[in-house]
Amino acid sequence: MRNRLTRTGWALLLVGLLGGAVVAGEAEVVSLGTRRELFVDDLLLGQMQGVRLKLHEPTRLPRDVYPPRPTGHYATVIRDGDVYRLYYRGDKIPGAHWRDGWARYHGQEVTLYAESRDGYRWTTPDLKLYEIEQFPAGNVVLDKGLRSIARATSKDFLQWSDPVIMEANQAGEHLYTSGTHPYFRAPHIYIALATRFMANRSSITDIVFLAARPGARRYTRLFPDAFIRPGLGQDGWGNRSNYIAWHIVPTSETQMSIYNVNGDHLVLRTDGFISVHAGAEEGEFLTKPFTFGGDRLEINESTSAAGRIRVEIQEPDGRPIAGYTLEQCVAIYGDRIRHIVEWADGQEKRSDVSALRGRPVRLRFALQEADLYSFCFPATRP
Repeated sequence: MRNRLTRTGWALLLVGLLGGAVVAGEAEVVSLGTRRELFVDDLLLGQMQGVRLKLHEPTRLPRDVYPPRPTGHYATVIRDGDVYRLYYRGDKIPGAHWRDGWARYHGQEVTLYAESRDGYRWTTPDLKLYEIEQFPAGNVVLDKGLRSIARATSKDFLQWSDPVIMEANQAGEHLYTSGTHPYFRAPHIYIALATRFMANRSSITDIVFLAARPGARRYTRLFPDAFIRPGLGQDGWGNRSNYIAWHIVPTSETQMSIYNVNGDHLVLRTDGFISVHAGAEEGEFLTKPFTFGGDRLEINESTSAAGRIRVEIQEPDGRPIAGYTLEQCVAIYGDRIRHIVEWADGQEKRSDVSALRGRPVRLRFALQEADLYSFCFPATRP
């Protein structure tokens, strides 16, 4: 894979490693604790029959729904308490073009700031900090070859590990501005919305979806096709018109926001990157063996009016555990970010799974006209 990447254009800096388990094969048991798991890689993906993984494209909001937010080039959005902070690159002279050679770092660039209380309506406060006519040349690296991604880590911001190339490129593919960051509901999973650059098509761009675990040497890319397309109209089809601001941010309990530097505001269901999906015919999905540390099974799910989900807890060898069989599961239908799974014994329903805590198990999901986005075992009591 390294020969596809040629030289590295530094587009990623990951600071610190979070702990997490790595599974090498079916026989090994993953320790989940109480953390949430999404289906963005194959860590827990076992057997599938009659179901498939589905990549969900974010919804692009009409631009006239809200006042337009500031637009520029590369951007970062951070949720800081009750304030959303947007830092983005702009040109002091609108329409300024890159020049050849060293002058590619031209003196008309500025870093701009805007803020919002809801993630939709933005203001540009007068900070009264600088009045700059020219900008000094910074630590800019210009390199040839394909854009690719690498990571380095540090515990003190002084001593850094050797760069590790994060392999994700298809042959001849440019990837950069990955925006890799810990997912806010599952920080042991790194999400990257990387820019795919089409140098031979007038430098148009789109966005692909990548994921990685701590310490990984490559991204998991379950879907090679675009996660976010340029969209209708001409705004998304210009030279470098699609870069996603660093960070996916929650803008409600059920919705996440993704900001494109071209002005697009996209939204996606919470955890809604990739689901295990079933159509009208019921299908099944088995996880790999794992242990958990909580006392309830919580899932993020969506069904049709006719659909349903059922869950069985099994021994690692596939034997159903008494009291938690598929037949005893209370059928799940609806659309919820947090749903606690229940099993019934006659008229009595129960959701407590603490008796199985720390014991290797696996889950069997039966789905019909349904999507399963994530699951976890939260601890509701000590």
